[in-house]
Amino acid sequence: MRYSKVDLFLLALLVPLDFLMIVLGGLFAYYLRFQESVLAWRPALFSIDVYSYLQALLLIAGIGVFLFALNGLYNSSRRPFYKDFAKILFATVATLMVAILYLFFIKENFSSRFIVLFAWVGSTFFVILGRLFILFLRQSLYKKDFALKHIVVVGDDSISRQMLLWLEGQQKYLGYKVVKVLNNPETLFVDLYQTLDAHPNVKEVWQCDQSFSRQTSVKLIDVSMKYHLVFKYVSGSFESRVTNIDVNVINGIPLVELKRTSLEGWGRIVKRSVDVFGAMFGIILFSPVMIIAAIAIKWNSKGPILADIPERAGQYGKPFRFFKFRSMYVGAHKDQSKLQSEREGLFKLDNDPRITKVGAFIRKWSIDELPQFFNVLIGNMSLVGPRPHFTYEYEEQHKRVLALKPGITGMGQVSGRSDLSFDDEVKLDLYYMEHWSIWLDLWIILKTPFAILRNRKAS
Repeated sequence: MRYSKVDLFLLALLVPLDFLMIVLGGLFAYYLRFQESVLAWRPALFSIDVYSYLQALLLIAGIGVFLFALNGLYNSSRRPFYKDFAKILFATVATLMVAILYLFFIKENFSSRFIVLFAWVGSTFFVILGRLFILFLRQSLYKKDFALKHIVVVGDDSISRQMLLWLEGQQKYLGYKVVKVLNNPETLFVDLYQTLDAHPNVKEVWQCDQSFSRQTSVKLIDVSMKYHLVFKYVSGSFESRVTNIDVNVINGIPLVELKRTSLEGWGRIVKRSVDVFGAMFGIILFSPVMIIAAIAIKWNSKGPILADIPERAGQYGKPFRFFKFRSMYVGAHKDQSKLQSEREGLFKLDNDPRITKVGAFIRKWSIDELPQFFNVLIGNMSLVGPRPHFTYEYEEQHKRVLALKPGITGMGQVSGRSDLSFDDEVKLDLYYMEHWSIWLDLWIILKTPFAILRNRKAS
């Protein structure tokens, strides 16, 4: 599922909000216990100061959030709130059990069943209250047609009509908006292309009709990949051997999503968090090198410090300003057409006459790429991802990799650097996209220095 920034923000907000609500529930029980009316009814036979209590409460709240995650409460799929209610009760009971075990193992002489009971009641109440606030905020945005997920439904059979009725009733709750229904098999793809051109904000294609041929379904997948759309189909439409799928039962109908990558929902949040901290660390660590390189570039040749090159293709093909130290004389890219490429699909020359002396050194050690940490910090690049190329270099079969942000390093860079053909590089990037994990990112980052140090062609 492809998420908007609003979806990701609300999803990430759940973790600190649940933590805060558990703490508030515990504090509510503590202060309620020491109210004069409660003490008059049941005197306290124990003594615990609020700071010691708060320290234990913060630890238990952290464990509670972990248990919430194990119970699927941070799953990124859109679903009605009532489906989370039982999970919240189960997770808060599990947190209560952990709190009791914690008190037992530290041998704390704490016998207030009142606080334990009301801490559970209060935490459950406040967590539900916080979740209802997020739900209210999300639905308020949906009702204003903000952050709605625009979809195209393909089909005209009974299941398609059943799905459309469900979407019409659930739109304001789950945030879906049907912008077009395509039900003519003869003009299906003509109509689909026209719809995507007229509605560039479409995010998903749902094939609900089970009567389509396998060839038609496969072509729908290809079109979805080309336009970086999520493709979902009703189970039974066709069979395909895939490794990344997600199944949601909607109104009794199993809807299967073909997932291109794990980099959605929490995967995207985790990767962006690592990118921000990694970029800040890289900027601080390499700032002396970048300052020296900037001075050397300015001393060696006239012109700006950063290369004045055409924009590169970013995520979903959106062009962006690519930061790179200038390693050639000013206006070198204008002479590109006069030179012959030695690599099919890419412009790359050995002993390029346009490179300056300082440029040759910084390119050899990849110092020219250090300013890309600022691209990562801004958000148009990632630490790890496909190599950023010019928009015109991507042919139709290559554009699937544009679903990801380009990276400072990636599978292509650590698996052959500039010796790889463009097609081979794309194959590696597609493997990365389909098998992403934070551990794969870490492996690529750790391998990058060795790729720079080994003998290779100038890049």
